[in-house]
Amino acid sequence: MVAHGTWGGPDGALTVTHNWNKFDKAGQNYSLRTKRWRYINWKGEIEELYDYTKDPAGRHNLVDNPKYSDVLNKHRLLMADMTGLTIKGVVPKTLKDSKPQSVPASVARKNKTAAEF
Repeated sequence: MVAHGTWGGPDGALTVTHNWNKFDKAGQNYSLRTKRWRYINWKGEIEELYDYTKDPAGRHNLVDNPKYSDVLNKHRLLMADMTGLTIKGVVPKTLKDSKPQSVPASVARKNKTAAEF
């Protein structure tokens, strides 16, 4: 039983919008909503970070504000863990914990990480 006013669910909710011209996991648009924050990653290229406690309308992108770099990196890691992708240099725990594997160059070219876009 969860007390009133507390959250007993997952750390965050992930939304994916499909890039219709092809299905490439790294080429999709992702949005991660936690209790206070929304972190958006557009095809691994553009990032957004909003504080929904102070900015409920999500009008002030904090991604370039150094004051929020720890929050940004926390959300990158959470998104990386949820998607299995490397997000702006942040490697998912599942990849960190796995043994290094040799991947043929032809396969590696097809499977770019989000950070490579």
